Amino acid sequence: MTTKSNFHLLTFTEVAALLKTNHETGLSSDFAKEKLETEGPNQLSHDSSSNLLRSIFLNVFNPMNAILGVATVFTLYLKDWFESVVLIIVIVFNSAIGIFQEAKSEKTMQALRQMASPTAKVQRDRQIVVVPTREVVVGDVCLIELGDVVPADMRLVEAVNLEVDEALLTGEAVPVLKITAPCADTESSTDKPNYCFSSTTVTSGRGLGIVTATGLNTEVKT
Repeated sequence: MTTKSNFHLLTFTEVAALLKTNHETGLSSDFAKEKLETEGPNQLSHDSSSNLLRSIFLNVFNPMNAILGVATVFTLYLKDWFESVVLIIVIVFNSAIGIFQEAKSEKTMQALRQMASPTAKVQRDRQIVVVPTREVVVGDVCLIELGDVVPADMRLVEAVNLEVDEALLTGEAVPVLKITAPCADTESSTDKPNYCFSSTTVTSGRGLGIVTATGLNTEVKT
C-alpha cells in the first residue's frame, strides 16, 4: 500500500497520479476549493485556550494519577497524614510536568505559525497564482524560491540549484541540496532529498513540488 510516507520512493509522475493532480498544470480552482472544504485549512493552529484546558484535564485525570488518587484516599482513611501529603505532592508534580511539557510544545508551534509565510505560489488553472497559505491543499503544485518558507510537505517535481535549511526539523546547520529523482528508503522521515518540508526555508535556487501533506499532517507537526 502506498502512503505519503513512501512517496519519496516513487517518481513524481506516479505521485501526481496517486494524488489526482497534474504536475505540469496543477489543480483547477474549483477542485482545489472542494479539497479545502474536505481537508480543512493548511495551518498548525488550534485554539490555545482549549488546548490549555485539554492539557490540564489529560494530565490531571490520567491512569497514574487515578491510582495515586485511590492510594491517597486510602491513606486519608487510615489517617496516615504523612503518606497522604507525599502522594498529593507526587500527583501535583506529575501533573505539572506534563502540563509544562505540553506548554513548551505549544510555544514551539506558535513560533512556527509566526514564521510561516501568509501566502504561497501555486499552479491553478494552468498558471501560477498567489493564494493564502492556509488554502494550499494536497495535490497543489507549489513554486518555491530563494527566501520562501515552504508552505507544506511536498514531493519535488523540479529543483534548480535548490537548497533548503532544514535545521528546524533535523538540527543540521548545513542546507540540504534537493533532487527530483526517487531516492532510497530510509528510517528517518525527514531524510528525503526529493522532498521539501513545511516551515523549512529555501536558501538557494527554486523548485516545484506536489503537496502531499498540509497542516497538522506535516512532518513539522508529527
